Amino acid sequence: MPHLAQATVLATDERFPDRAARRERWLRLAQAAAMNRSWGDCYGYLLVATGRAEVMVDPVLSPWDAAPLVPIIEEAGGVFTDWDGRPGFAGGSAIATNAALAGEARRFLIDEPKESRP
Repeated sequence: MPHLAQATVLATDERFPDRAARRERWLRLAQAAAMNRSWGDCYGYLLVATGRAEVMVDPVLSPWDAAPLVPIIEEAGGVFTDWDGRPGFAGGSAIATNAALAGEARRFLIDEPKESRP
């Protein structure tokens, strides 16, 4: 799906407890997409890897849970980063997307660079 307005976007938990700023960004992305749902844990990543969804986000994700997801998403042609835009599994959060929506989805979600934070 090359357009966010036609995309399905997923989150582990749409409430984003203890992450109010991330919740606000998720809500903006969810409103821009055709459909949004919450899918627990790795099932949402499977949906992205198989093309049944375009974006899966986790505001908090342990490295041991994220490590197996990176090669699955990347081998399927997708992009896996943390909420700061860093590739890999050790960032403590996750944004997994197909390649077509990687940039657009991250513009909605990526945390501000640490240098610009007060």
